[in-house]
Amino acid sequence: MPKSLIVFVNVLIFALLVIMIPGLDYRTGSFGDAFSVIAAGLIFSLASLLVENLIKFFKFPVNFWSLVIAGFLVNFAVLALFAAGLFPAILIIKPVVIGSNFAPLPIPSFNLETSLATVGAAALVGVALQMLFRRLAKS
Repeated sequence: MPKSLIVFVNVLIFALLVIMIPGLDYRTGSFGDAFSVIAAGLIFSLASLLVENLIKFFKFPVNFWSLVIAGFLVNFAVLALFAAGLFPAILIIKPVVIGSNFAPLPIPSFNLETSLATVGAAALVGVALQMLFRRLAKS
């Protein structure tokens, strides 16, 4: 699969993360909202390209579980850098409550009290979406 397609899909995955998780908020810069999401998505995507090479470097077998663990750690590290304010003009990560008590179908609420908890949730959802894409690309 071409690397450009992987980068494009990872930028889309990052855009989905920003839409799905309310604690991830992009800054409106002078170039607009789309530029902020694409710039942060490119940083996220380039880091995600390193996962398989990182596994091979440490001589671990490249299987599903090693990709999930290494992918989670890389996603967590990149999002933690965003939360630490390395790129403050692009993305803000803040504590949030996920879920609700909607009457017909109650969804359990998760209180992510710190920005690192939000980073962990986003990294987990991100690696799940990346593994789903990887699985769909093989078939």
